[in-house]
Amino acid sequence: MSNDPVIELKQLVIADIIGTPAIIELIDPKMIEAGEELIYENIYPFNRVPPIEEEVKTYITVKADVLSNYMTNQMFKDCNVVIRIITHQSNMRVGDGRGATRIDLIGEEIVNLFKSRTFGVSKLELLSSFETAVDYRHPCRVLTFQTQHVKDRACSK
Repeated sequence: MSNDPVIELKQLVIADIIGTPAIIELIDPKMIEAGEELIYENIYPFNRVPPIEEEVKTYITVKADVLSNYMTNQMFKDCNVVIRIITHQSNMRVGDGRGATRIDLIGEEIVNLFKSRTFGVSKLELLSSFETAVDYRHPCRVLTFQTQHVKDRACSK
């Protein structure tokens, strides 16, 4: 595991997602046993924009940012994790009687997965959850979480 909080957060979040069968089933039931094969196929460690395509596919992208707060906090740095759940519009309907869209159900699973998970030195706290669209064929749900990491320079003083 990396010492860089950006790399570490992405790796931990993706590992948890691919280890959750309910999320994988919503992404693609045929891929339930795929595990790490989903990385760069359906789960990306960057903000991938799907090509304008007719292929019906669901994506999860993971972005991590270290926020600049050195002036206000000498011990910790805040880190944001942004997870986007993107699907082709014709794949929004799940059809299992729950009456929710695919992106909302995956979002709910991810929030439940991380609501008590600790990354860095604090809980991964949900800051926002909103629906938007990547383009006219790809609606998405954007989840933003925040956690804290110990600053390296605080330890070297």
